[in-house]
Amino acid sequence: MATEVYDNKRKLDDIPLDDEFQLAKQMNLTGESQKKYDILLDRYQKYNSAMLPEIDEQIKLVKEDGKGIKFH
Repeated sequence: MATEVYDNKRKLDDIPLDDEFQLAKQMNLTGESQKKYDILLDRYQKYNSAMLPEIDEQIKLVKEDGKGIKFH
């Protein structure tokens, strides 16, 4: 499970979302499109600043816990 989460996180890291948001911002959105952009940007920023670091920390803990396990 931890390996799957780690792999999925790496796949997300490969997507240049910062660039995509920057391009969308340059489109001079208005009305409903601007609202949707603002909501997505807010979610992305929360994900990037809060959720990702927590996921990284949990992955690190799982890896550290697994170092002492010996499989026969």
